[in-house]
Amino acid sequence: MLFYIYNVIKNQNIMGHKVSKTKEELLENTINHFNANNRATDRWGRCQYLTEDGRRCAIGREVSLKLAKSINLAKSINQDKTVGNEELFNSLPQRLKDMGQNYLLSIQQLHDSGLNWNETGLSTSGESCVESIKSRHF
Repeated sequence: MLFYIYNVIKNQNIMGHKVSKTKEELLENTINHFNANNRATDRWGRCQYLTEDGRRCAIGREVSLKLAKSINLAKSINQDKTVGNEELFNSLPQRLKDMGQNYLLSIQQLHDSGLNWNETGLSTSGESCVESIKSRHF
């Protein structure tokens, strides 16, 4: 248990997920993890940083449970809780902020659009979105 806590504190592992340290890792982790059935959305299809059943969005997977809960609470009060929101962006771990706000928005948009995912992973639309992210950010 202490080893797990140590890894969380050192941002090595969050809820069994090795955190992304680079833009490339974040994109790869997002692509490899999500499909149409496991995205973190509520019953209306809106992205949630943390769902009631424990699923997390692309950015939610990269932050602590405490921060994901805090963002969801704030989101219920103020609908602008994308990483484009300065307050939210500034609350992120430094390793994410170093990737850039526009890049994180691109990752968030990739996750949030149901059109980007099918039963097995990326849809054709999702593949186009990934290519767009790569051309704009790498």
